[in-house]
Amino acid sequence: MATITIELDKEAALKLLEWVPLAERETALAQLNAAEALPRARLEDYFDFLAPDDIRVKGTRIGIESILLEHLHRTKTPEQIKEMLDSVSLEQVYATILYYLRNKEKVTAYLNEFLEYTRQAQQRQAASPPPAAGRIRQFVAEREKARAQLSA
Repeated sequence: MATITIELDKEAALKLLEWVPLAERETALAQLNAAEALPRARLEDYFDFLAPDDIRVKGTRIGIESILLEHLHRTKTPEQIKEMLDSVSLEQVYATILYYLRNKEKVTAYLNEFLEYTRQAQQRQAASPPPAAGRIRQFVAEREKARAQLSA
C-alpha cells in the first residue's frame, strides 16, 4: 500500500479526521498534534546562498550544480549521487532536486551560466596552458618517439 503525504492547514486536517473511523481518530489526532509541534524546515534552509552564482548545500562546499548536473545530464539517481558525494546526505540530494523542480526557470539559468563559465575557463586554459603542461607534453612525445625507435 502506498502512502501519500499532503500538507494541510490544521482546520482542513480536522475536517478530514471526521472521515477517520472513531476507533482510529484519537491516534490520528495525536499524530496531527505531534506533527504540528515539529519545526518546519523551509526548502531554502538546505542551502547557503553565497552569491547569485554560488549556491551551496548547507554545511558543505558542494554547489547545487554538482548534484543537478549528475542528476539531469548524467541521469544519476539520488542514491548514486549520495555515494559519489559523501559530504552530502540523501535528504540534501533530494532537497536540491526539489529546489530545482520548484524553481526550474531560475535554476536552469543558474546552470547555464555555470556551464558557460566552465566552457570559457577551459578555452582560456587551452589558449595559455601552464608551463608544466608543456613540459609534460614534451616528455610524453619524447617517450613515444623512443618507443617507436625501439620497436623499429
